Amino acid sequence: MEKDQEHTLDIRKEVSMSNCFHLAIEAGDLEIAKQWYTDVLGCKLDMAEEGKWQDIDFFGNELSVLSTMLIWEKYVFRTLEYI
Repeated sequence: MEKDQEHTLDIRKEVSMSNCFHLAIEAGDLEIAKQWYTDVLGCKLDMAEEGKWQDIDFFGNELSVLSTMLIWEKYVFRTLEYI
């Protein structure tokens, strides 16, 4: 591993979530999404509402993954009530 790459990896270990950006995305199955971000990418979990959303420390930035069902409940089902 080159010296520059080692330095970059060391910096990532020291970074805490600073809210440089906040992105919320639809993630489908939250359990699968959490496994992907933690086990594969090495991110850390932050606040959550069980079954609805999960905040992830995405290398110093806040990533909120939302359950697909939450999107349907919030927008589609409520819209259908008024039709």
